[in-house]
Amino acid sequence: MLRHFFTLIWNKRRTHALLIIEIWASFLVLFGVLTFLISNFRNYREPIGFSYENVWVLELNNNEDTTNIGDKVQASCNAFAPTRKWKVPPG
Repeated sequence: MLRHFFTLIWNKRRTHALLIIEIWASFLVLFGVLTFLISNFRNYREPIGFSYENVWVLELNNNEDTTNIGDKVQASCNAFAPTRKWKVPPG
């Protein structure tokens, strides 16, 4: 059936030129969308490249006084791990 359909279109290709262009354009759009989805899926499945477990987050606000940043970091480290002694260079 499909072969017969394409044979009819091929025999009257001058009269069905717009239909052939439409089928070709639909194929190109479908091919582009599938290529985009496959490439994004492959990128999604790749590893990040670094470990995100057991990570400390240090947040500094711009409106705080940052002249004694060493003391603030020392206090923050002592709050999270009171058994360890952290040496922070003077700031």
